[in-house]
Order: sequence, then C-alpha cells, then structure tokens
Amino acid sequence: MRYIKIVFVPILIFASIYILIYQPQILEIPVFKSLNLPLGSLISWLLVFLIPMFFYLNLGFRSDSKAQQWLKIILKVNILVSLLWGFISYLIAGNWNFIFTNNTGLMRWIGFTTIIVITPLLIFLFWVVLKLIRLFQKE
Repeated sequence: MRYIKIVFVPILIFASIYILIYQPQILEIPVFKSLNLPLGSLISWLLVFLIPMFFYLNLGFRSDSKAQQWLKIILKVNILVSLLWGFISYLIAGNWNFIFTNNTGLMRWIGFTTIIVITPLLIFLFWVVLKLIRLFQKE
C-alpha cells in the first residue's frame, strides 16, 4: 500500500498531465464510439480523481484533532465529487468531449473543476498550519 501511495499515484498524475499537454492526438481516440467518449475525457477524469486521492492517502490525519478530522471529511467529500466529475461535466456540457456551446456552461464547468482541484491543495495548507501550531505548542 505504501508503494501505491508514494510512487504509483504520483506517476499516474504526472503521466496524465504529460499526455494532456504533450500527446493531444491520443486524447481524441474514442473509447466508446456509441457514447462518443474520447480517451482524453477519461484521462482528465482520472487526473481530477487522483489529485484529492493522493492527498487523502498521504496526509496523516490525527484522530484526536477535531480540525484534522474535519479536513479528512472534506477531503472524502471532495473524492466523492471527483468520482462524479465526469458525469457532472457531461450534464453541464451536454457531451463527453466537454465542448461547450455557451459561456455560462463553460464558466460553471471551470468553476466546478477548479474547486475540485484546489480543495485538496487548501486542505494540505491547513494541515501544514495545524502541524506547525501543534509543533510550536509543544515548545
């Protein structure tokens, strides 16, 4: 399990980012032709899921700290929402390519995706602050 947490998940994150940036021809390959679901949508979905999952697996939340328990709950909800990200994106865009015909849908999707990706980073910052507070309280 430790290998998965420390090595495998970051490799998947960086591989997904690499493919999204440097291999655009792969993104258009249809996975399910009947649904018109491209591989790029699945790779994006995987990336959106792996970011909060990485933090969940690697942050040590103390059971005696209420604040850390709340951070853990928020991160679990974030993981659940990230699992639904593709379906919600489909509902917003109306297609699996996430091509938007209006700016309102695009703005909702960008906001929704940003919240999912930024939340684990903010939780990590709060976690660090709580660790520092606890460290200074010991002294």
